[in-house]
Amino acid sequence: MATALKNFRVRGIYSPTLLHAMTRPGRGDRDYPGQPLWRDRDAAEHFAAARNIEKVQAVTPEGVTLAWVPNPPPLDLDAKGRIWHLAHLNNRRALYSPLEPPEEPAL
Repeated sequence: MATALKNFRVRGIYSPTLLHAMTRPGRGDRDYPGQPLWRDRDAAEHFAAARNIEKVQAVTPEGVTLAWVPNPPPLDLDAKGRIWHLAHLNNRRALYSPLEPPEEPAL
């Protein structure tokens, strides 16, 4: 997941020249439709809010991706028809195991 793009926000476009520049098709061998435009401000703000939530990849010990979860991740994850328990966490991924966490000894 790219960490370079942060703090998405919504701004209105009032210049016809800027709108034309943002919506023109790509040049050369890359054909892309240009920047995404939304039907209203609420839809754009919803997209920006979703992008601003930091997420990490939830994986199994075998490397199978379960989902993208918020950072910090939940201790238990219901995915692929079973309950997974958080086993390890770093800045890129959360490793989930089907095994129960060990019991702490009573003092």
